[in-house]
Amino acid sequence: DGVIAINAPFLERILAVTGPVEMTDYGVTVTAENVIVETQRQVELIYDREENRPKQFIADLAAQLLPRLTAPAAGQQPALLAAVTNGVLAREIQLYSAHPNVQALVSELGASGELKPTGSGDYLAVIATNISGEKTDGVITQHIRHQAEIADDGSVIDTVTLTRTHHGVEGNLFDGVNNNSYLRFYVPEGSQLLEAEGFALPKGGVEEAAAPDLQEDVTLASVEGAHDVDLASGVETWREVNKTVFAHWLVVPPGEERTVRLRYRLPTMVNQDQSVWRLYVQAQSGRRGDTVQSDVEFPVDWQVRDRFGVTQASQDFGAMFSGNLDRDVFYGLTFASTLP
Repeated sequence: DGVIAINAPFLERILAVTGPVEMTDYGVTVTAENVIVETQRQVELIYDREENRPKQFIADLAAQLLPRLTAPAAGQQPALLAAVTNGVLAREIQLYSAHPNVQALVSELGASGELKPTGSGDYLAVIATNISGEKTDGVITQHIRHQAEIADDGSVIDTVTLTRTHHGVEGNLFDGVNNNSYLRFYVPEGSQLLEAEGFALPKGGVEEAAAPDLQEDVTLASVEGAHDVDLASGVETWREVNKTVFAHWLVVPPGEERTVRLRYRLPTMVNQDQSVWRLYVQAQSGRRGDTVQSDVEFPVDWQVRDRFGVTQASQDFGAMFSGNLDRDVFYGLTFASTLP
């Protein structure tokens, strides 16, 4: 009938309400503060090799935790409801139903996890996929700087600068290795890449041609279509679910910081007369501690009628937004040739 996906950090929200869980068979007490690390230890390091059931710890923890959710202690129900609501908003809980009427409700509640349709507006989603980087995602913070330049003719060029910082210590258990991430930047469909810099393959990584006996996956091809590669930067480009995607690798060693930059032209124009510029930044499920800043620059003789969602305004830029990307961000401007 469907799928329910719950990120591991959601357990921290739940345990903060229900209180600790005694796991006597394992000799540990699970709390909101240690549930992630303790679960990793049990699953990856100290499980019984003869029984070879590394995930049994999770099943045993669930068996003790679920009754506290279905029959919460007095006074805990409002806090649990708040935890679930915040979990949905932070995309720690995502749902899919095979029944269209149910899925429509899931989407309306913001729990579907789908890439948001934004029409002619600007859009950005940065998706990082960690490959062979162990548990380093938990110690990676990233800052997204988005800059939109509106020219006199209404054309728009965006520059996105992504800075990723690795807070792990080399040699630490689980997070003391390189973070190797395949980065995908989802932008408005039809955007044209102008330049890119800062990307690099993991050490020893080689892009190889497909083996001759492999065949194209029909489903994947129908979703992504053909891939193009920018020869100067190595950035891949394709179209997916009404978005253009720019993608490449980035490696960040423990204790270090790396920055990549993309510059691209949007497919739509912005007119001064009764026009709207808006940006929707969609947060990645599972990411924590990310920040975003967006600036908009437009011709000096343009008039701004309204600003919505703007956190700052200045003479040099039409609008500025800055904040945490723990959930989706939306802001914009409306222009008019003359003010009322």
